[in-house]
Amino acid sequence: MRPFLLLPFILLCQPAAADAAPSLAEAIKQADAKYLQAPDVAGKDDTPKIEAGSGEDDDEDDDEDEGDPVPQEISLGTVRAVLSYTEEKNEDGDTMHAPVVVAFANDKEIAKLTGEPGFGVPPVSVQIAELDPGNSQPEVVVSFYTGGAHCCSSTSVITSNKDGTAWQTVDVGEFDGGPMLATDLNGDGRYEFSTRDNAFLYAFACYACSAAPLELLTVENGAVKNITTDASFKPAHAAFLKGMIENVPDHLHHPKEDQVLFPALMRNSPEALQLIDRLERDHARGEPMIAALRGAFDAFSVGAANGLNRLATAVDDFAEFYWDHMRTEEKQLLPLALVHLTVDDWQQVASAFGDNTDPLFGAALADDYRELYRCIIELTPAPLKYYLEGAAPTT
Repeated sequence: MRPFLLLPFILLCQPAAADAAPSLAEAIKQADAKYLQAPDVAGKDDTPKIEAGSGEDDDEDDDEDEGDPVPQEISLGTVRAVLSYTEEKNEDGDTMHAPVVVAFANDKEIAKLTGEPGFGVPPVSVQIAELDPGNSQPEVVVSFYTGGAHCCSSTSVITSNKDGTAWQTVDVGEFDGGPMLATDLNGDGRYEFSTRDNAFLYAFACYACSAAPLELLTVENGAVKNITTDASFKPAHAAFLKGMIENVPDHLHHPKEDQVLFPALMRNSPEALQLIDRLERDHARGEPMIAALRGAFDAFSVGAANGLNRLATAVDDFAEFYWDHMRTEEKQLLPLALVHLTVDDWQQVASAFGDNTDPLFGAALADDYRELYRCIIELTPAPLKYYLEGAAPTT
């Protein structure tokens, strides 16, 4: 689902007050207005860490030992982590390196983890941070690059029991994007992982077109714990929702169409020129319409005369405009592209949209998002409803 279309669901899902203003005003007052005014939230990270590797192969003109991975070490108190590499040849005779992380507590080895071999210096991150305040030692975070369609990573946490006498390695999971680090998003001195709720990817659109809310994870008592709905993260959630509403269509999706898809189609299909001209004009209208929405929100929030009617009109105009734009792309533009674009054109388009970074890494939705998600599921017809629920229907 395109992020700006969350607004109608928010409006539908807000409970109607028995003796208050119309549901539209109540929904906007309680949901969107506060998010669009939310300040940005930056996570804190002053932990010892290692971030190594680009995954790029060494240049063939370099000397053999140039660009080789370099061992590194970090420590915090009595906990220490050492990154080194093994070397092997693949079936083509190319040199491959595999990252190896060994963790120590009081100079005693407590864990050894090995990543997949790769060219050059494989991407890996190692961090010593306080995730679980219930034990006496900080945790060691190890995240290896695994490759995959979306440049995935596998993350583990090495953690101790309450008194630090025994250690275990907890598999946090595999996630899109490069190796992960934990950050302190709510300023409580405890670090957490920011990742996306994958239930939203592909649910309403292709991967590159999808936007999904943050999930916040930590490790506590030797197990992964989802802390997304913790009230202390509400400012970060609000900041993220503001970014989704404002940034995704006009800063990620539209520029890739203007710069890659449209030029490729114009080269191969002169009959598309008039259609593309219209769509480009639509793109230019996007940011002014967002600005108009914000102005209407501001006027309504301060009780301006006719503020509700102005806001309702702005919301209706925004939704109608984008639905029409999407229908035009899907019913007119894409059929032309399927006929006229070459294999090379499609590869360039796929590469451009695949490079989209998601605003999920750095902010999150409001902490009432779970209720919104539940409401979206209830409004969704079967069988997609069961897919969103993550379970088959019961009888």
